[in-house]
Amino acid sequence: MTGTARVRSALRKMRSRGVVITYGDPCGVGPELLVRTLGQPRPPSSPVRAVGDRRLLEKAAHEAVGPVDAPTAERFLARLDDRFPLIASAPPATLTPGAWQEANVSSSLEALELAAGIALKEEAVLVTGPMDKRFFAAVGLAHGGHTEFLARFCGCTDEPLMWFDSPRLRVGLLTRHVPLADVPALVRPDRLARGVELARGFLARTRPSVTCPLAVAALDPHCGEWGTFARNDLQVRDWIEELQSRGVPVEGPFSADTLFSSGSLERFSGILCWYHDQGMIPVKLLAFATAVNVTLGLPLLRTSPAHGVAYDIAWQGTASPASTIKALSLALTLAPSS
Repeated sequence: MTGTARVRSALRKMRSRGVVITYGDPCGVGPELLVRTLGQPRPPSSPVRAVGDRRLLEKAAHEAVGPVDAPTAERFLARLDDRFPLIASAPPATLTPGAWQEANVSSSLEALELAAGIALKEEAVLVTGPMDKRFFAAVGLAHGGHTEFLARFCGCTDEPLMWFDSPRLRVGLLTRHVPLADVPALVRPDRLARGVELARGFLARTRPSVTCPLAVAALDPHCGEWGTFARNDLQVRDWIEELQSRGVPVEGPFSADTLFSSGSLERFSGILCWYHDQGMIPVKLLAFATAVNVTLGLPLLRTSPAHGVAYDIAWQGTASPASTIKALSLALTLAPSS
């Protein structure tokens, strides 16, 4: 059966909602993290389906997880198909743990399209394993990742928001994988307004008791000293005041060098940042093991661990599943009932 036929066949058979999960790059930490996440002592009570190659997952359980955590590996293998139905996708063309393999683009693409198609058709929540950015370049997204891929897959023309959710801080990226030199041209009132709208909607759904305003980070150091050496943040301030005049609880812009202090994290429900590293550095420093990447603004909901493929420790059984467990837990919370 061809990859396209496999996708169509699976979509015809799927009826329940719940969560569908992928392991991402077969040569990264994704397969062992999926094994360890679904092999937890207490399995999820809601439906979870895995998309991927059976032999690869069995190999990850036996060779990567088993030697360091045999009970987890055994629980995963015992639950596969029974508690966690496997939706088969093509095996990787080659398996070289710890290294990018362009030969695996085709099978990884099939798995991701299959999982995304199921999530879109059924309103299931998609949990994605980490992928190398070279995969997205190979499928025509030079500056893309899962967010851009899924937007294209869904035919979505509206701007999605890359959101990182954790108990300690919540961060949204108003631009994503673009060169820093291109960011000023993307600082626009419509982008800000949509980011605020998506963030507020998600917070209302997941943290309804939190009523603190959102904060917006300044683009330039010290807010450009309010026009002394840059005027970008003067414009942003005007846009925020316009939102406030309509009753939208958002404040800023605030200089990013102090915005992530303990006091600010308690004062605001979330922080919107204008460029990737402005938001990702504090996320990685303050919430590496607990943050979940959430894609907002698409016809499907998607969560993922807030880290990459980690080739340097792949298939060694030492990768922490904490962020993947958090991603699955949040997905189960967001998933519609069957």
